[in-house]
Amino acid sequence: MVDSEHIYKKIRDLLESQISAYKIETETGVSRSLISKLRKGDLKLETTYTKNTLALFDYAIEHLEE
Repeated sequence: MVDSEHIYKKIRDLLESQISAYKIETETGVSRSLISKLRKGDLKLETTYTKNTLALFDYAIEHLEE
């Protein structure tokens, strides 16, 4: 089972990657605005909606090396 810290770490890796917010948005449905706020630190990942968190996690698993 994947624990929440693993999920948050993977998403942080994605947010720190060179993948554009536009590409993430088009492939996950998570808005560029939300991605930008997370990248700038205006929002904490732990306070975003579960749907968005899981969409970003799935995308990170698919596009980032372990």
